[in-house]
Amino acid sequence: MGVGVQARFFSFMRVLVLAIALPLVCLFGFYANYALLVLALVAGLGMIFARQRLEIGLAGGMFWAVFAGLGLTYGIAARAPGDLLLVFNLLPFALYPVLATLLGGAAARPEPARLLARLALAGVAVGAGLALVDGLVLGADRAGYIVSDPIRLSNTVLILAAFAVVLSPAEEGWRRWACFTAPVLALLVILLAGARTALLGYAPVFLIALFLVLPIRRALAVTLALAAALGLATAALFALDLVPERIAGLPRLLGALLAGEEIGDKSLAGRLELYRTGALLFRESPLWGHGWVHLADAIALHARPGYEDIARLPHLHNELVTFAATSGLIGVIAYGGLLVLPPLCAWRSPRDRYRRLRLHLALVLSAGYFFLGLADTMLIFELHMTLFVAWTAIILNTLRVPAAAPDD
Repeated sequence: MGVGVQARFFSFMRVLVLAIALPLVCLFGFYANYALLVLALVAGLGMIFARQRLEIGLAGGMFWAVFAGLGLTYGIAARAPGDLLLVFNLLPFALYPVLATLLGGAAARPEPARLLARLALAGVAVGAGLALVDGLVLGADRAGYIVSDPIRLSNTVLILAAFAVVLSPAEEGWRRWACFTAPVLALLVILLAGARTALLGYAPVFLIALFLVLPIRRALAVTLALAAALGLATAALFALDLVPERIAGLPRLLGALLAGEEIGDKSLAGRLELYRTGALLFRESPLWGHGWVHLADAIALHARPGYEDIARLPHLHNELVTFAATSGLIGVIAYGGLLVLPPLCAWRSPRDRYRRLRLHLALVLSAGYFFLGLADTMLIFELHMTLFVAWTAIILNTLRVPAAAPDD
């Protein structure tokens, strides 16, 4: 390939990655995972032919260490050669350097922060539009199945909305304040989807985002204004009977938990049983766990009578518990390392004019994955594993001053 052809090829690949990872991710749904992996593999082949050196860095090294550690535990737990194929689920971690190298070229664009702000806000708008169509037009009980599922749609929109808030300083005038509509749209999606995990993570994630980008007094004022707007929107949805019972019954459920009464919610009772089972599995194999492919069998072996249904689940409805049960102590270290990775690498990144923005985005990314992983899976779920790698690559590599034009 000639130099001009190479430049056009990699530029086109960057556009596709940014489009699928931000504005179009909700539209692609589960297919966003496969699309991003295919793009990374094709870009990697292009780099081989172009003899382009990969940018590995600290982030790439940490992702490779996680890939090797988790892959080792999967190999130890394998009972048949076919079980080793599950290691390919970890492929996004291995492909980070390819995405980092590819997206590094986007740093040459003028005002990359402004571009990312608009892409993130567009992604929130697309997600809200899908939820409205699925919930109001098609009449789905829980919006989201039209493209993926309610949990994935809600979690994706929530993190994109947090990105939009953090990136708001890059905008000016009405466009800057438009970024603060993202939390309202995110709540709309969560309520229409009946995603309780996303609802519980909503407040801490957006409080962190607001206090990162605004002075304390202004952050408090914006928080109160958003709370009022969200309250009105929620009241309207309740009045129109558009809120799923999973959300409408949440206050009663929390009251029963606090009062020590019997939990009438089968879903929550099942999750608590999964946590108990996960603790038993970790104690049985604390170093490298039971592996992923045989997790359902291990759950079925330890589940108490009356909870046989949970044995069909492919995870333990908690990120840390799932990592511990499937990969033992190695998995726990990998989980902690992944959450620390974005802010650590942003902190150690060049001290240019985008460093603070990189750090703020990295913090809300890790915070979002932490809170959303308390009652579900994120990092170990294929779609959000790939998105975590792609979003980390975007944060660390598109928001920087090119070496040829150092910041003064």
